[in-house]
Amino acid sequence: MTQVILRGIPRDGDNRRPSIKHAKLCFERHIDISTQLQRHVIAAGLLRDDGLIILASSEKNTIITFNMSGAGIDFIPVEFPPYDITATDTTTVAITLPEAQRIDVYEITTKSTKVKSIDISYCCFKLTCIKNKLIVACSENILLFKDLIRDVSVPFETPVSADDSLSSSGDRIYHSNYVRNTLTCYHDDGIKLYHVDLGEKPQGMTCIFDNRLLVLMKDGKLRLVSSDGHTFKLLQYEDHKLKDPRITSYNHKLKKMFIANRHGFLNRYCVGDIL
Repeated sequence: MTQVILRGIPRDGDNRRPSIKHAKLCFERHIDISTQLQRHVIAAGLLRDDGLIILASSEKNTIITFNMSGAGIDFIPVEFPPYDITATDTTTVAITLPEAQRIDVYEITTKSTKVKSIDISYCCFKLTCIKNKLIVACSENILLFKDLIRDVSVPFETPVSADDSLSSSGDRIYHSNYVRNTLTCYHDDGIKLYHVDLGEKPQGMTCIFDNRLLVLMKDGKLRLVSSDGHTFKLLQYEDHKLKDPRITSYNHKLKKMFIANRHGFLNRYCVGDIL
C-alpha cells in the first residue's frame, strides 16, 4: 500500500496544510523488452482490456505487442514513425503519423492488419478516442475533433505543443500542455469544464475511476488529480528499476496499469480504491 499526500493546486491566500491519505497501488511485475528494442525508443503505449500491452516505436516504425508478463512479443511494421497510439474499440488502435499528416487505424488480433487511413490537414501529435470521436492535438494550435461515424472534423483553437498529452474517459477529454504546465478538461462536445496550472511539467496521463486523472510529471512524480481539477494527491509508487518514466496507461476493466520509460522498461501495478 503506497502513501499518498493530498495537496491543493496553489492559490493566493490558501494556507491549507496537506493531509496524509492512503492508496492501494501495488507493484506486481517488472517487464524488460529493451533487448528486443535494440536501443530504439518507444513513444506511447496502452493496456487493452484483454491484457495486451501495445506500444508505438517511432524509431523502429512499428507497433509492439506483448502480454502482461512480457511474453509473446510481436512487431507490426507501419509506414511512417508513429507518434501516439490510442484504442478505438476492443480490437483496433489508431496511431498518429506526423510525417504523413494522417492517422492509421490497425486491427490488432492474431493477424494484425491496417483497417484505414484518415488524412489530417495538420501535423498530428497526440490523440485519444471517445464515443467514436478521435481528439487530436495538431500543429497550428489546433485540437481537432474527428467524428469517425459521420466523417466530420471540428477544429478548436487552443495552445498545443508536440509534447502535450491527451486522455479520455466517459464524457470527458483531458489535455495537458507540456510547455505551459496546464491541464484542461473538456466535455466530449468541446465545452471546457476546467483549466488549471499544474506548476510543473506533465509528461503523461491516464484516466482512472470517478472522473479522476493520474498525471505522470516530468520529475517522475505521480499525481492523482480530483474530478474538479483543483486538488491532487502525490502517489509514492515503487519505481523498481524504472529510470526516467514517461508513459502510463490504466485499464478500467482489469484495474491494472503500467508505467514505462522510453527504453523498454515497464512496471505493472494493481490499482485498488484510492481514498
